[in-house]
Amino acid sequence: MSDNQVSSLDLRQPLVKLELLVAFLISIILHVTSARHGLETSAWLRPAHFEDHPFHKRGFGAFRLFSVFSPCRRQRPSPFHKIPAPVHDSSPISFRDKILVWLLWMTQTLNTSTPLLALKLMCCFQNWILQQHQDLGELVNALSLNCKVPDDELKPLVEKSIKHFEEYHGRRALMAQHYAPSFFYPTWCTSFETAFFWIGGCRPSLAFRLVYSVCGTELSGQLSEILRGERKGNLADISAHQMEMINTLHCKTVREEDMMSTRMEEIADEPLAMLATSAGRVGEWSKELVRAMDAHSLSLASILADADKLRISTLKELMAILTPFQGVDLLISIKKLHLSMHEWGKTKELQLRKPAAP
Repeated sequence: MSDNQVSSLDLRQPLVKLELLVAFLISIILHVTSARHGLETSAWLRPAHFEDHPFHKRGFGAFRLFSVFSPCRRQRPSPFHKIPAPVHDSSPISFRDKILVWLLWMTQTLNTSTPLLALKLMCCFQNWILQQHQDLGELVNALSLNCKVPDDELKPLVEKSIKHFEEYHGRRALMAQHYAPSFFYPTWCTSFETAFFWIGGCRPSLAFRLVYSVCGTELSGQLSEILRGERKGNLADISAHQMEMINTLHCKTVREEDMMSTRMEEIADEPLAMLATSAGRVGEWSKELVRAMDAHSLSLASILADADKLRISTLKELMAILTPFQGVDLLISIKKLHLSMHEWGKTKELQLRKPAAP
């Protein structure tokens, strides 16, 4: 099976569905076999295993499909080497996570179709959560060394975290071109998380509220040390000049948020309302409606990309004001808040699903 044939696969064909199912089942067998023989859990997708396998030599279709997906044939790295491990957890990546990311990789290799879009979005978010955990672990480890780590070693950590933010927002912008409304009430987030959303994410001004909050908390906790003239270099040690610059940036960010909120209201008032009132019956489908919905989705994708740019630019400008040590301190608070809200929301939804005690 050539690369061109793979790129033109029609997932609606029963034979293709069967071949993908067989490939999936074989991947499970390979995983179990590698575990029994003590192989590394990430080794079961390496191309050598497919080229040497007797099923592959006999031309078995599923293995032909797998060999095309292998890095040496597609010139792509295995997706599993990109999955960061959770913080403080040296255990191998779970088989479920491997399958999810393999499916994501498969949807990127094949032509993206609507039924696979939701899975692709979910995998992107789950990979981002894992990346957040890894970044948080590195930042916490650096800060735990107190002031012993020089600024020239902390600065790359800050830049690395911001780069990961940019990469994630870049992937969001590309996928939003397919169906942007998914990002405004994402099914891969909990309802608790989405209750705090502003145009597909947190408000950029949230970073300033965290600065004020963490600064006050650390200041009260280190008051006796500060009175003795001791300094830790964290957010409690923000100077008056830094605070003035932060307040100026805060006001500028709030003005830009207000402008985007107004723009969002204008998008909501676009022709969809007129089409709904002029329709002969409720929910009537028409070509004009399809064009209007597509235009509405593209408008949402545009404002989502602009909101993400504002989130990134605000964070970059804020980091330029803070010292590297203070920047690490703030990034830890941002990541802890994001990850904690995700976990709190999942816990709350599990509690709501439980039947009430008689």
